[in-house]
Amino acid sequence: QYTRAYGVFYTIMAGSSTMLILTSFFVTEYALWFVAMEGIVTLLFSAEILMQMLVQGNAFFNGWWGVIECAMWTLCVLSYMEVLARRFTGMSPYSHFDDTIPVATYERIEE
Repeated sequence: QYTRAYGVFYTIMAGSSTMLILTSFFVTEYALWFVAMEGIVTLLFSAEILMQMLVQGNAFFNGWWGVIECAMWTLCVLSYMEVLARRFTGMSPYSHFDDTIPVATYERIEE
C-alpha cells in the first residue's frame, strides 16, 4: 500500500512533468528556470527509482512496471542531457547526426 504522501509526491511530479513537456513544445531557447525544473524533476525521479531498487531488490525487475520505470528514467536522463546541451552550448548533443542524414535538395529552374 502507498501512503498519502507518496500519492501527493506523484501528483506533483506528474503535474511538473506535464508542464515541462508542454512548455518544451513552445520554446526555442530554454530559460534557466526550465533547466532548473527539468533537473529537479529528473533528480527526484532518479532518487525514487533508486530507493525502489534498494528496497525491493531483484523483485523490482520481476514485474513490467519496474522495467517501464527504468525505460522512462533513461528517457528522462537523455532528455535532460539534451536540454543542458541546448541551453549551455546552443546545440544538441545529437547534432552530428544531422550531417549524416542525406537530404535531397531541389533547385527551381527558371524558363
